[in-house]
Amino acid sequence: MLIKSYIFNDIETLTLEDTVSEALRIAEEFSLTHVIIVQDGIWKGNLNFYEILEAKPETKIETLIDRFDNFYTQEHINIFEAINFFQTNQSNVIPILSDNGAYSGYILLDDIFNLMSKFPLIVESAALITIRVSQINYNMSEITQIAESNNARVYGAFISKHIGDSIEVTIKLNAESIDSVIEAYERYGYVIVYQSQLGDREDLMKDRFQQLMKFIDV
Repeated sequence: MLIKSYIFNDIETLTLEDTVSEALRIAEEFSLTHVIIVQDGIWKGNLNFYEILEAKPETKIETLIDRFDNFYTQEHINIFEAINFFQTNQSNVIPILSDNGAYSGYILLDDIFNLMSKFPLIVESAALITIRVSQINYNMSEITQIAESNNARVYGAFISKHIGDSIEVTIKLNAESIDSVIEAYERYGYVIVYQSQLGDREDLMKDRFQQLMKFIDV
């Protein structure tokens, strides 16, 4: 799923001639980690909120150009790549540029999070199993096939934790009883870390989802 449908232009950008006080107003009004700087339709960089706080209100933004955070992406990336941009740059807003470098708009962390929170992996009521396996023996195809061969429908599976040479994988599935699935995993040498029957509260799943996306708390 591409981010193209989630690009917006509602939040104003600033120019190099604008002042830090204007940047502070925008950052505080929209709770942004960065204010996007655009000059004549061309993206110039992103001014970090902490740089804004340290500068005098009357300071021209052009004098801070060497302090800009220079990250951006383009509209043809998917939402999982976008998540990586948010994490890597410790930002909750990412500018989007066209192929010729013109500013197209931005995407917000909240919008991507809200989109993913509607995935069946998150919203469907289902059973959870977390298993542990050595990295050398990790095979996602085998993990899902074991569940499906025991009459379970898999909504999703992802690596939820790295522990030394082992990894933990959380599987969300729909099955009348997960006992047969658990027994099958154990026969294949997987260690069962966690299990919940269909209808259990899904607090753990929410926690695992946070690990999946690896969001920085911005």
